[in-house]
Amino acid sequence: MQANMSQLYSNRQLIFSDDNNDKESISVIILETFDTSSSYGLYLWPCSPILAQFIWYNRNDFIGKNILEIGAGTSLPGLVAAKIGAQNVVLCDNPKIDQWLSLITETLKMNSMIADRIRIESLDWCDEKSIDTLIKKYFPSNIDIIIGSDIFFHKKDFETIIALLDKLFLNGNSSVKFIGTIERRSRSTMLKLNHLIGIRDSYNEIYLNGEPKPLPANDTYLLNEMCPHIATPNGISPDLCCDRKQLAEMQKFKYMLDNIIGRCPSCYYNLLRILCEMSCSPNQDQFIWPLETLNITRPNENEKVISDDKIRSEWALADYEDPDEEVDEQEENVKKLPSKPIETVHVVSKIRYFLSEKQAQDFIDSCWSVRINFQYAIDILCGSINRGCDVKKLFQYIGLKNTQSPMKIEFIFTNDTYYDQEFQRTFQPSNATMFACDQPVILPHVSRQKCTCM
Repeated sequence: MQANMSQLYSNRQLIFSDDNNDKESISVIILETFDTSSSYGLYLWPCSPILAQFIWYNRNDFIGKNILEIGAGTSLPGLVAAKIGAQNVVLCDNPKIDQWLSLITETLKMNSMIADRIRIESLDWCDEKSIDTLIKKYFPSNIDIIIGSDIFFHKKDFETIIALLDKLFLNGNSSVKFIGTIERRSRSTMLKLNHLIGIRDSYNEIYLNGEPKPLPANDTYLLNEMCPHIATPNGISPDLCCDRKQLAEMQKFKYMLDNIIGRCPSCYYNLLRILCEMSCSPNQDQFIWPLETLNITRPNENEKVISDDKIRSEWALADYEDPDEEVDEQEENVKKLPSKPIETVHVVSKIRYFLSEKQAQDFIDSCWSVRINFQYAIDILCGSINRGCDVKKLFQYIGLKNTQSPMKIEFIFTNDTYYDQEFQRTFQPSNATMFACDQPVILPHVSRQKCTCM
């Protein structure tokens, strides 16, 4: 180690072996800093060796795979993955973190046997350009598993991190997965994380015999963004079958569409309309019917819990402050809302969607020539390659094979009324007209120029 480096870093050797087999083992040397003025990310937190141990015990699942570690810091999990036989490992962290590049460069020198299989990349998950550069270089074919230890640290960053993971999943192959560990510093941290990625936010609650209702005036802006084809004269919403929560869930998905097909207004707004009709149409029962339902528990969102977890002296830095214990000045002035009892909610987990075959074909035609990162966007939406997409494959992938959505959609294509023997009902798909690729998009709340079609 260089002299000037030794003043900043100390090294630690970690050995991984099976409980009853010391003969099969690996050792990894990592560097860490106790200079807290630089970054807490350059210190070995408890979640890192736990994730590394998981990789070791499940090494057969990582051998020969391409691994991406985000928020890598000391990079112990990624180094273990390389040691046990991962084909390639990409270590990423924020280039704004002082000393990270020098730390990881020195670390690779001390683990020289695996250095040729490790790549170092900059990734600022708040910077779209940084994210797009990484995706262009490694996705969809060069990453199999994304890993991250303790990346859910500051609650204010949770949504940004989830958005990053969503974007990586969307641009990855159909089997890419994320494996991570998180330190439970307080119950409030877990409540927020569950709120963002928990099961209940991805389903629609069932209201038996419910009637369409207008949205409150304060929510019409969200309707205008997500369903721009629905007119809201004087800011007044028509009767709808969706509420603010459902529109907010659609909004989380919309940013992914922005990056894939946003450059072609006709393709983009055609798909947005199909999704909006599914959630908001006041005539839902004419072309949608629930197939499967389940009961989920709704946690108490308003409960504020002060963690009684104590900082563990054996690993915590002397001046470390748990971000969950920091109190915002504005938060101090907010009156605590009365607690709501935990309740069981009946939700839809699978639906049947009767879609016009012509509408579906017109949609795929409007998207056929849209490219993203030298790949056709429709292939990404379809989970296929080399122009292998068609209407049935596309909507089957969106509805049933997409692992990112817990609610499944079974699409039935028809150009006329459809009598369903199972439900003994007649369904009538929407006859909404799709915009052609060479048409400008003119809607009540949006106006866009036509695509440049190939």
